[in-house]
Amino acid sequence: MNKKRFTFTELCVICGMLFLLFTFLGNAAEKALQKAREKSCVGNLKVIGQACGSYATDNASFIPCQPKPDGTLIYFGTFHNEGSLPFLLAKNGYFGEKPTGPSKNWLPNTISEFFACPEDKANFKPGTVRSSYFIHQIDAATAVKMRRYGEELFARVNLETDRPENSICFDVFPYKQAEKYISNHGSVTNVLRLNGSVDQVDCTGALKGNIWNWIAEVMDEIEL
Repeated sequence: MNKKRFTFTELCVICGMLFLLFTFLGNAAEKALQKAREKSCVGNLKVIGQACGSYATDNASFIPCQPKPDGTLIYFGTFHNEGSLPFLLAKNGYFGEKPTGPSKNWLPNTISEFFACPEDKANFKPGTVRSSYFIHQIDAATAVKMRRYGEELFARVNLETDRPENSICFDVFPYKQAEKYISNHGSVTNVLRLNGSVDQVDCTGALKGNIWNWIAEVMDEIEL
């Protein structure tokens, strides 16, 4: 009795169908993982927002900031040290138990746990104090002294007096400056607002023109 055998053409068709099936399943799995990482990133920002809110409750409505001796504060970046928002939140116990010992021993762990985006494949390095998020804080005194865009734009540290739409921190994105950062989420960036909410903003325009103007007009919705 002759057994039916597959022809070469039929085998090619079957292999092609299996390839397409595995490709589809692989893409679906990758998209699911990407969504999970994006959700985790948003969760990180919400935890940071809650910690900032608790800190503000105990500090006359101000979110973490440590003014310079002349009363000013200008902070915009991903590198954190003593006096930065991650340090002040962790040191004062707003992420849980207060750490002990030199900050160099525990600050990198704080950054890794709360300030590292799961999608960040280029900027965050474990064991360092460079995070996946820009922290942007400029106080009212600095704004008045600078007289650049006005106090309303740059006073972004007080929950009661400042605009709730102002950003506290947001994902690294590509922008036109000395150092080129790679976007964690493609064309969008997750933004933690002063009111504790987290939004997604199209960051493609950050590559063009003045970064401060872009933050004001696009991220913080202020007409210049």
